[in-house]
Amino acid sequence: MSASSSETAAGGMVREPGRLAAKAPLVCGLLLFLVLLCPADIQAAIARKADADPAASFNPKAAPGDLSLPMPCGLSLVFRAVSLPVSGRLMDMELFLGTGLEDVRPFVERRRRAFLSSAMYLDNLAEEMRASAADSLGRLSSDPLYLMGKYEVTRGQWDAVMSADCRGSLGADSARPKVDVAWAEVQDFTVRYMEWLLANHPDKLPRFPGDERAVGVVRLPLESEWEYAARGGHEVGQDDLRTTDFFAVSDAREYGLFNAPGYNVENEPGDIGRWKPNPLGLHDTAGNVAEMTMSAFRMVVDLRPHGAGGGYVRKGGSFRSDEASAYPGRRVEVPQFYADGPTKANDLGFRLALAAPAAMGSGRGRDELLDELARTAGLEPEEAAPAASMSAAELAALSPAQKVGSLMRSFGDAETKALLEGVKNDFSDMNVVAARQTQAIVRTNCRSLMFMVYSMYNTETRRRDADTDARNQRESIKWLEEIRPDASGDQLKTIDQALARFKTTEEAALAQARDLESSLSGQFAHYSELLGRHGEFPREVVDQVMRHLRQDIKGDHLHARAMKAAYDQVSRDLGRWRSGRTDDVDVGSILANSP
Repeated sequence: MSASSSETAAGGMVREPGRLAAKAPLVCGLLLFLVLLCPADIQAAIARKADADPAASFNPKAAPGDLSLPMPCGLSLVFRAVSLPVSGRLMDMELFLGTGLEDVRPFVERRRRAFLSSAMYLDNLAEEMRASAADSLGRLSSDPLYLMGKYEVTRGQWDAVMSADCRGSLGADSARPKVDVAWAEVQDFTVRYMEWLLANHPDKLPRFPGDERAVGVVRLPLESEWEYAARGGHEVGQDDLRTTDFFAVSDAREYGLFNAPGYNVENEPGDIGRWKPNPLGLHDTAGNVAEMTMSAFRMVVDLRPHGAGGGYVRKGGSFRSDEASAYPGRRVEVPQFYADGPTKANDLGFRLALAAPAAMGSGRGRDELLDELARTAGLEPEEAAPAASMSAAELAALSPAQKVGSLMRSFGDAETKALLEGVKNDFSDMNVVAARQTQAIVRTNCRSLMFMVYSMYNTETRRRDADTDARNQRESIKWLEEIRPDASGDQLKTIDQALARFKTTEEAALAQARDLESSLSGQFAHYSELLGRHGEFPREVVDQVMRHLRQDIKGDHLHARAMKAAYDQVSRDLGRWRSGRTDDVDVGSILANSP
């Protein structure tokens, strides 16, 4: 067979170069025709030399508990539910932001108090979101909540909302975080997205019965919302929320991209979901790209925000940051503008939250919040009648703030009303402070009860060990006394010395056992005293605090198992005490449930 004729290739396939070359123009023309007819998103997929998976640009690591809103071009915005275990009658939770690192800028990043709450509850979510959120929240499903974006907003999601077509939604790098965008442009993005949702999927947004206008709003998160979620939110205990760096991890590099020696060799952000999620299920809160917040930057003075506000707060560090700069407590002020225009950066992006308006409209969250705050301040939702029309008994039943308000409606002159208004406000403020103190006292008391039970477990363990030690010494003494009559000389001398040591050790062990038994009695007496004090506090506050304390106990190690047993014991004893069965609370019942 000549070289110009057909020849057999490896695998037995016959190659016919002449015929293939003849068909080349036809094949190329057909490919060009298909490309021109393909939709823009398919063209982008071909440009990437592989069929793109749309989920890669919005949820590459799908997991139970994911909640999503639709987006244009067949994409979605995925959230995780964040519960706020509010305590007491003020219906908010205390949170310490910032960091305790020694190298912090003292008036920028040091520890400060913040408070979080929400007017959105599980019932306000769209029906398809509720079951998934309830499963992920568990015992906290009755608390207020907000939704936090599971990932940073990607280029694909940005293009889907901001472009006239879907050309970029599945294009190259569509799963990379959107960067080089100004804060004002992000506001425009959220406005356009909300308008699209309201026009196309209004039933997907949270709703609030009593006001048809009120809906949940997609926006940038507040700094406090961002930091609480980045630290692990309700999935970690209070102690972990106060840590300096990340939640408990073995290697922070598994959870984010930052500038560590020998680690970040790409010098650019990676696709979303590339690193492990935090305990709440959020990806990329450490590094990759830093993130914008809704909050104006304020300095920190005396554990509180200073009065002067500046640019917005940037959180989370980026692929350019070192590890410590990616800690959730770190923060940077970013001005809206520099001299050359709006501030943009190639390592700065954003994620979004879904939250409720705080006080407008009505519905379960807002009604409960406003009514509870009014009662806490000593002001019932409905104003009392003028004092002149009330009996002495009716007046006596009012709170101080209500009495002043009633007096105000009995006077006609503006000067007297203004004076009484100031007095009423002072009473209200004092009531709120007192409620916060009561909330703190109840939490401290409940935690003390748990640690008293834990301490009794440890004391009983040590007492048993001392008893065992004394018994072992007694057995050694008995054996030596049995063989002593047959001993003589040096052997007898050695036995007598050993007997003396064992008797001394036995006496010390018995004395220790007696001391520990006495200590156990004292601990139980203190426990009973603390238990009795709960009658001084509102029952709903105690129940709420106890429910949230259980959420703080994490893990299955020995300490966690002991604390869970202590929690269960305190819960049982509170029920016995309330029902008058105080005789059922004793040391024996406590130690019987020791883990």
